[in-house]
Amino acid sequence: MFVLVGDAELNEGANWEAILHAGSRKLVNLTLIVVDNASGSLALGSLEDKLRPFGWEAETVGGRDHAALERALRQRSDGPTAVVAELREAA
Repeated sequence: MFVLVGDAELNEGANWEAILHAGSRKLVNLTLIVVDNASGSLALGSLEDKLRPFGWEAETVGGRDHAALERALRQRSDGPTAVVAELREAA
């Protein structure tokens, strides 16, 4: 099962409750894809570092790098997996 969210949606507590539940239940068939385009009102910092303590395997890749996205989406672990797809505009 795949879940697609934007970084701004992770400013909501209910999403983190679901993330905690999925990690504690070791839902191996769950993949969270976070489109990180810095649109959130709060800067969350490293999403990888925030997801791992919740029991998730997490990886950040370039959101426009199709090969890296495919490789990350094929990864499997003993719990849920998160792929953070960074889509930052060049300065």
